[in-house]
Amino acid sequence: MNSAVYDEDGVCYSSGANGGVHIWDQKGDLQLVIKAHAGECTAVACNQGTLVSTGKDDMLSVFTANQGEYEFVRQINLEQYYSASALDILDSKILIGHDNGSIQTVNVDGTDRVLHSVAHHDGESWGL
Repeated sequence: MNSAVYDEDGVCYSSGANGGVHIWDQKGDLQLVIKAHAGECTAVACNQGTLVSTGKDDMLSVFTANQGEYEFVRQINLEQYYSASALDILDSKILIGHDNGSIQTVNVDGTDRVLHSVAHHDGESWGL
């Protein structure tokens, strides 16, 4: 596992080296694994009914998350040559930290991509 995050209901999501998003219930039992990436899944975030993940395939995978039901919505090509290592989501905006130190946002529908910062010149963005 590379990262973990909880949603508003206490469900835990973890990103796996197998390209999957692992979904754990409040007791710590594995409930489901969603295949999200062709390669390693490096980060995951879930908020306001949207689950997003990113991986070494330079894609964002977007799913709806509704009381234990998950539906694939789309994949968004990050068009970056650096892997994403951190994610956050709020109000249909995804915040992405890359392993070259850059930070960008993109809307859940794949529009309005903005590079905000290249501040960590010699290190990765591991948390947002």
